[in-house]
Amino acid sequence: MISKSRVVFNREGLLIAVKSSVCAAPSWSERDFKGKVIFGGVDFQHPCGARIRVITGHMRGRNQEQLDAFGAFAAEGTAQIEVITADFNEDFQERSAGTVPCPFDGKHVTLRRAPDLPQVSRPGNKQAQTPGQGLKIDYIWVRERTQDFQTELFFDEASRRAIIDSHKDCEATGEWPSDHGCEALSIRLRRKAWWQFWK
Repeated sequence: MISKSRVVFNREGLLIAVKSSVCAAPSWSERDFKGKVIFGGVDFQHPCGARIRVITGHMRGRNQEQLDAFGAFAAEGTAQIEVITADFNEDFQERSAGTVPCPFDGKHVTLRRAPDLPQVSRPGNKQAQTPGQGLKIDYIWVRERTQDFQTELFFDEASRRAIIDSHKDCEATGEWPSDHGCEALSIRLRRKAWWQFWK
């Protein structure tokens, strides 16, 4: 599902792809923030029964009002699982503490990249590549809105390969395929057993 909106003097585009043979009744929504950026979201039902909301956006960076609006957009609807993805143009990591503080209300979780994976979001011609100087500005956050389902975030071979390949120079240009590496992780969903609600 694609949204294109004229934002300032640029064309801003968002894409969220879902597998229609797996995800039931997908519906698209979008929001314009002050004519500067757009947010897009898709709601669907997963085969496990969970209602899921996935949103994405292109943030300006270090703009709390914009982050608050993005978080409020994510929290709309009746989803049981919320997934927030974006180019935030802001590095939330506290590398000295080894943590990634979440900029949104509620209990969101993300995964720090394993040490053997690339640690920054942009290629060398856009920023320095060392973790101390380069930035990690693309993130995926996941929140369980209800107690009905549990989520487990992990890197499987597919998500690891997506990250690694997107950080490689391609033969045609000698540069990365894009000016951002891929941000990827896998999410395992489990319906909670009845006895787990009393833990």
